[in-house]
Amino acid sequence: MLRHALRPCVLVLLVLIGAGPALGQRLYWVDTAGGSIQSLLPDGTGLETHVVGGQPSDIAIDGGGGKMYWTDDGFNEIRRADLDGTSIESVVSGAGNLVRALALDPTAGKVYWTDAGILRRANLDGTSVQVVLTDGVAMSGVALDVAAGKVYYTRNDTAEIKRANLDGSVKEVVVSGASNAQEIALDLAAGKVYWSEPGSVPLAMPGAVKRANLDGTGVETLASGFAIGLTIDPAGGRVYWGENGPAASIHAADLDGSNATTLIATGVILPVGCDFAAVVPEPFPGTGEDLRLGVGINSPPSFGGAAQEISASGGDLVALRLDSPGGTLASPVAAPPFIIADLIATGTDPIENTFFPGVWIPGDGSEWIVLFDAYSQAGGLGVAVLPAGGLNLTIQLPPVVSGLKVAIQGFAAYPVAANGLFAASSATTIELL
Repeated sequence: MLRHALRPCVLVLLVLIGAGPALGQRLYWVDTAGGSIQSLLPDGTGLETHVVGGQPSDIAIDGGGGKMYWTDDGFNEIRRADLDGTSIESVVSGAGNLVRALALDPTAGKVYWTDAGILRRANLDGTSVQVVLTDGVAMSGVALDVAAGKVYYTRNDTAEIKRANLDGSVKEVVVSGASNAQEIALDLAAGKVYWSEPGSVPLAMPGAVKRANLDGTGVETLASGFAIGLTIDPAGGRVYWGENGPAASIHAADLDGSNATTLIATGVILPVGCDFAAVVPEPFPGTGEDLRLGVGINSPPSFGGAAQEISASGGDLVALRLDSPGGTLASPVAAPPFIIADLIATGTDPIENTFFPGVWIPGDGSEWIVLFDAYSQAGGLGVAVLPAGGLNLTIQLPPVVSGLKVAIQGFAAYPVAANGLFAASSATTIELL
């Protein structure tokens, strides 16, 4: 995150799990001066703008939870929204005096952020704020190695990249001479740390994009320029960074710096910062009403913000959660819920119902697998309603399953729905490996 007087813009890359560019990938950044978050596809097309207000300064994505988090150094708080920029809410108010860099640990349900020379963390809902460590006066970037129990951060007052245990103990210098290092990213599989050095535009002194081994050896310069933020896509073999200066822009290259290209001229002065996270594709949207289906494989259900494509194996536990976030289809509203699955061949996608757009389950019921039926649960009276806290269901896949996909979709019988009969969630497909 840049610490100049000019207002920064921060990039974040959301990447679908898998090698190379894929449906659902988007590169996100914040425009502090414009109070917005923008995104585009990794090839530089598909620009979108989400106005969030305030002075956003860094961003991190919880792809599985369908949320983007950002620091606002005007209000000194951490905020979040759905991936389309809606449902904005404050997570941590009074998060510090100079709230900037941000990192997430969705598995542990934690958010980390820097406040000048203090690293803090809290639960994703903003509770249990803690000081992790204090070190100097200027932390500019933060990245997590959760498996090793480490946090990496930049100190641009001492030109160092440092790391410590997640409890704040055992601080050590990883890289010295990292001039005004800003954002950092970790390629744990390759044992590399990447960082950006912005240089100085007024002094016409370009910076660089660099990387080194996790022990600080083997420092390499990958690109020169007024580099600000960066992120990496290890699976796709790409590094992305922002360029400061008169020709502010966003760039991409292979992880070794080769095959560099300019994705877009941002039109803002400082495209700063980056992150990396997984996001799900959006091929099977529902009817657009207040109903969503979360799915988890051997884990609690998560909501990807739209439809999901995931994989599972025989014997896995599939956790489902059907809810109405806005409460319009939940108790005491009489909208009996249903969860229905359909078997389809691997390599194919569900086919949208001709008569009911947003429905991906065959209309004749010939291949239905009814996972939950409100009418049966209510003794055939059809009076069961969706609980205010959501409907939770866990099923176990047969020991031997392969060569198939299961499409799952939630419904709520609701005559006020747009089609006059029911609301439908987005559909999730599970590939059986």
